[in-house]
Amino acid sequence: MNSTWFSKFASYLSTMTGRPATFVVAVAFVIV
Repeated sequence: MNSTWFSKFASYLSTMTGRPATFVVAVAFVIV
């Protein structure tokens, strides 16, 4: 996993949706 890419992707999602929850869900998805 490229953590840097994931961080940018998560930040992008957070910016687009405006929901920090999106980042949490994404992290949970990666962990699972």
